[in-house]
Amino acid sequence: MIVWDMAAVTSLNPVTGETYWTQPFRSGINFAMVHRGSRLLVSTFEEGPLMLDLDQQRPGARVLWKGNGTSEINTDKVHSSISTPIIDGDYIYGICSYGEQRVVDARTASGSGRLRRRRWSGRAGRRRN
Repeated sequence: MIVWDMAAVTSLNPVTGETYWTQPFRSGINFAMVHRGSRLLVSTFEEGPLMLDLDQQRPGARVLWKGNGTSEINTDKVHSSISTPIIDGDYIYGICSYGEQRVVDARTASGSGRLRRRRWSGRAGRRRN
């Protein structure tokens, strides 16, 4: 069982409540969590994403990559706001802080695999890259 609070993501034994592991991760509002295979993506509006690789043999996790954005305005990957990102194959699709559509390579250990960043200008049919 995996739970989160304002300070960490934690795996607990669902029967005894014993803590298996804890990964510090500050979260505020609009927290999203997506699990696919051995990957667990957690993302917040302010702090951005954290990608964990879950051990498939025993309770354990290691950090694959973490976002480098400094706020919900200065983002570099997927800072989830309202919608939950989707992991499809090796890519993460999501809507970032203020409506930016993002596609991120989920395999990139550094987390620097942003493939596309688009901002809609507000005018019908116009976008800026």
